[in-house]
Amino acid sequence: MNIVKKALAITVIVLTSFSALGTTIGGVSWDPDYGFDFEGVSASAYQQLDLGTGELSGYGRVFSLNGEDDFCNIDGVACELTFQFDSYYLAPSEITPFEGVDFFTGGSVKFYVDETPDAPIANKALLTEENTGDGDIGFGAENDLWLELVGHVLDDDGGVDGEGITFWGLNPDLFGSALGGGALDVVGGLAAGEIIPDTQENTWVLDPDGPITTYSDFTFGSTFSKFNVDLTAGTNGMPLGTSVGGLTFAADSIPEPTTLGIFGLGLIALAIGGRNKRI
Repeated sequence: MNIVKKALAITVIVLTSFSALGTTIGGVSWDPDYGFDFEGVSASAYQQLDLGTGELSGYGRVFSLNGEDDFCNIDGVACELTFQFDSYYLAPSEITPFEGVDFFTGGSVKFYVDETPDAPIANKALLTEENTGDGDIGFGAENDLWLELVGHVLDDDGGVDGEGITFWGLNPDLFGSALGGGALDVVGGLAAGEIIPDTQENTWVLDPDGPITTYSDFTFGSTFSKFNVDLTAGTNGMPLGTSVGGLTFAADSIPEPTTLGIFGLGLIALAIGGRNKRI
């Protein structure tokens, strides 16, 4: 009986210590047991479509990770998680962008941990290409590459017209805002080892041979304002081919030690129970 009591006491102590744990990588913390696992939200994002090259690029900041807005801290000082994306190109068939559904190929997304936040979380206006990347011009500091991803091909037999689509966007004239979605695969960064690969199901219904399902590491959705396509650039306060908005992303991360610990403690309890029966 004493052995059982000791085991229960140890279990309580261990579970209490586990419950305070989460996952922290490079100052960014999250709870892997959150209802939607690994989920981020950004209401501060900027994008631009170069009408000459067809490249879509942009930058922004994550303001919520697994439901928490206070998720970045290094040695007691608040930090921020920023991101940049580029190398998304209009598919060759897209000769008239902003009409109907636009398809993109390629894509690169990088998240950075910035130890010197530049503005209150609600102030989008102070975000720039410089202070959301790998360096912060205002402080001359190097920002850590937290996660690096590349576009995941949604149609693995060649995409729309053989183009290998990784991202799609709906014409804002249809819904009042530009909606989009795509998929990504992890290729590097401090947190790369925490993301479970191939967990996000993507079903592409536009292939002429029927729906195609693939599995990516990340999925994301975006909602942006209508692109400024007025040739008199800046008439709405923004340069030609730009828009602002936000995005959400989702993935699966490695479970918190609590889950694994409970399983292990269950095995210990069974072993002790078996021993008591033999005594």
